[in-house]
Amino acid sequence: GVDPRPPIEKPHSLWAAFAKFYEKHGDLRNARIIFEKGCAVRYKYVDDLASLWCEWAEMELRHNNFAEALDLMRRATDAPAGIHLRRRNVAEESKLPPQERLYRSTKLWTFYVDLEESLGTVESAKACYDQILDLRIATPQIILNYALFLQENKFWEDSFRVYERGVSLFKYPHVKDIWAAYLKQFIDRYGGQKLERARDLFEQALESAPAEEAKALFVQYGALEEKFGLARHAMSIYERAAKRVPESERLSIYETYLARASDFFGIGKVREIYESAIEAQAPEGLSDQDTRTMCMRYAALECKLGEIDRARAIYTHASHLADPRRDKTFWEDWNAFEVKHGNEDTFREMLRIKRSVAAAFSMTHVSVAGGEEGAAAGEKRKRAEGGDSMAALEAEVEAEIAAPVGGTRLSGFVSAGVIQQGKKEGEEGGGG
Repeated sequence: GVDPRPPIEKPHSLWAAFAKFYEKHGDLRNARIIFEKGCAVRYKYVDDLASLWCEWAEMELRHNNFAEALDLMRRATDAPAGIHLRRRNVAEESKLPPQERLYRSTKLWTFYVDLEESLGTVESAKACYDQILDLRIATPQIILNYALFLQENKFWEDSFRVYERGVSLFKYPHVKDIWAAYLKQFIDRYGGQKLERARDLFEQALESAPAEEAKALFVQYGALEEKFGLARHAMSIYERAAKRVPESERLSIYETYLARASDFFGIGKVREIYESAIEAQAPEGLSDQDTRTMCMRYAALECKLGEIDRARAIYTHASHLADPRRDKTFWEDWNAFEVKHGNEDTFREMLRIKRSVAAAFSMTHVSVAGGEEGAAAGEKRKRAEGGDSMAALEAEVEAEIAAPVGGTRLSGFVSAGVIQQGKKEGEEGGGG
């Protein structure tokens, strides 16, 4: 017949509860007998058996039987006789009873190593950690814990060897925290005393790091060179970083690179970096938006240095990336620059470029004239009527850019100049 009783999901928990019943009544001898019997049951999962051994050890700890708790863990983690003599076959091993697979339980070993750290000696804890590593069941957290334990006990070089094993065992993303701890502890310990070795570590870390994990390593590496090494090495590290990190992180790398170049090498190097950033092509270049930002900053720097023609050339170079309908900040920036530093000819040239760029962008997407563009053009026309010749030119270009593709175009730039001239002559005639 069919057994009407529902299956017990965690049968080991029944054995633990049964043993606790005896413990509660002060009968540790019978509690131990229950645990012993429970640990001989063939469970479905190794984890269930490991949990029961841990429950047993915890009971001993509650009664201050520390030596017994350690002995239990040693028993539980002891590999079955001859297990190391046969070559491991995962498929075959999975068919064995959980008792014969228990010696590879990470849960059990983690509990055991915690006991050894708090109750055993430094040597016994190290031996326990080493067994975990030899069995190849360590997690990244166990690697970090082992290294920290060794550092607390002043075994610095041993701790670095543990990190070495960790970085050889794991790949990204699991190895990320191990590398972070290794590099930090090594630099904190040795500073610039073992610079070549530190450089080797960073190169090794970067070799295996995916692009999205590389930024922090490059920044840390650059800082190491700045503090203990050579400024030119730091520069080459930031240059590599700018090409290697994801596009979204390149601008922030360039910001660091430029700041350090300014501190160490001055304006010549800064210009070189700006130019390489602006001219870099995909897949190593900046996004269009970040390139515009970089150009505006470069132009502002040249302007500050009094290099007006250089600044204007930078705006001209960047203009093909800035759609006048969308990238208003760029054009407002250039406009303000020409109003302050230019003349009517340079202003007219900027507007010619603006119209040319708008036309080029119109070829790639259908332009819809919005109320915003019309309003802005109307505002500029009003200023133009007030006698501002630059505004008159700009108003005409704005109106033309705002017009729908295929719609009526306003007069060209030659006519605009004639109109302006006519206005001036009319005003002079009226005045006479």
